[in-house]
Amino acid sequence: MFNSRRLQAQTKVCTDTVFKLQYADDAALPSHEPTDLQDKLSTLAGTYHQAGLTVNTKKTEILSSGPDPSSQQRSFTVDGDTLSATQQFTYLAADRDSWRSTCATGLESFAAASEQTASDRRARRQATAQATPVGPACPQCGRVCASDFGLRSHLRVHQRPH
Repeated sequence: MFNSRRLQAQTKVCTDTVFKLQYADDAALPSHEPTDLQDKLSTLAGTYHQAGLTVNTKKTEILSSGPDPSSQQRSFTVDGDTLSATQQFTYLAADRDSWRSTCATGLESFAAASEQTASDRRARRQATAQATPVGPACPQCGRVCASDFGLRSHLRVHQRPH
């Protein structure tokens, strides 16, 4: 479902307000003026650096619009890297079936890997527990108890009349 209020959302970054559109880990910074866009890009990159993140300048593109987009083309930079220009916007969720299939496949492989990891850990714990008994042993039957208290409790079994 499309939420038009998200298009109007403002995000505070220090003292600057950045208007943005987001989808997953992608962001769009709309701007009417080239200098304003360069300022927004610099603010976004600076904020990312503060958070330990970086802007991927190889994937970041500039899309100009208007009567003649090529006449408005200007170079924009992030951290000294010039961003490439594009003439067409690619809708990020255009192929939802493929996206869902990719997510489902990834989730299944993650679940299988997690299950295998848990199984391996369980097997190591059991092997370690069987190989090295820890705690006091019963002098009558040899059962290993977890603690002295457990041993005393177990010894009562041998004292009961049968």
